[in-house]
Amino acid sequence: MVEKISHTPGSAYLLTYNRDPLAPPLSQYELGQKICLDMGFDHFAVCHVGRTSMDCKQAGANCFVTNFPTAWVEKYTLEKLFHSDPILAFAPRTTRATPWADLGNLGALTPDNRKVLDIAAEHGIRSGLFMSARNFAGDMQIVSFSNTYLRDFSAQERHCATLVGLALADAAAETGNTQPETKEAEFTARELECLTWVAVGKSSHDTAMILGISNNTVDFHVKNAMAKLEASTRTLAVVKALRMGLINP
Repeated sequence: MVEKISHTPGSAYLLTYNRDPLAPPLSQYELGQKICLDMGFDHFAVCHVGRTSMDCKQAGANCFVTNFPTAWVEKYTLEKLFHSDPILAFAPRTTRATPWADLGNLGALTPDNRKVLDIAAEHGIRSGLFMSARNFAGDMQIVSFSNTYLRDFSAQERHCATLVGLALADAAAETGNTQPETKEAEFTARELECLTWVAVGKSSHDTAMILGISNNTVDFHVKNAMAKLEASTRTLAVVKALRMGLINP
């Protein structure tokens, strides 16, 4: 589980995990609260969609884990704003934490979409990040973090939010399974070295320059690590490696 996320001037965000197998896992709500505190968000929300092609808008009716203000949750539910919520509509199109301000880049916002955002702002929900993620059980979830003020997000903040968003999506599945993950696969030092640089947001080109190897060699080692971790993306590989204590960026 996420233990600490810290940021100091001139340094990258550090994401570390509680690796004590005897420590009780945090619930999804507790983890969401902790992420908000550590990353400077005011609210979070997770919409559980499931493994099927269930309509995300309908899922928003009753599948939320959130610390949003009660007044907003009641209005959102009673007035069925989830039918026009652009976050629910567009989140399945991105697996990286995306600023609300970039919603228009994923599709055309309708007047009803804009109305939901305006009503949210009236309730003190003015900016944030959103993404979709599949937890380790294979269930799709939509994760959103928000602030009560207009906030710009750096590339590093978005990268870190993507990692913790994946961890948050997986929290529900992990709560029901307290067995620690095994380390059956053996990783080479270079595989873990490349994966560590991925964890801090470096591209293959950046990593190649740092390590003095080619881009293709970096991709080769990262793909090997992904295969051993049974991860479909680099980001998911990083989250799994962090959870298992394989890397410590």
